[in-house]
Amino acid sequence: MWTYKTRYGTLKIIHLRNGRFGLYMDDDMLGSYHSPHAAADDVYMCATGCWDWDQQLTVISPCDLSEWQFHQR
Repeated sequence: MWTYKTRYGTLKIIHLRNGRFGLYMDDDMLGSYHSPHAAADDVYMCATGCWDWDQQLTVISPCDLSEWQFHQR
């Protein structure tokens, strides 16, 4: 699992049982992705489906998955 704390809540990328990766804002699932990098890219591009995050239109950080915190399960 990867996390990134924002002023709107904590973004999470979680490996799902079906092999995909879920993008969450706190406990709300925003989408399902083929890779954690694809989910992180949507966060950077403000294309998550979370209005509070996406309305920014420009994000400096996190620019990619390397800026997220990785947690072993």
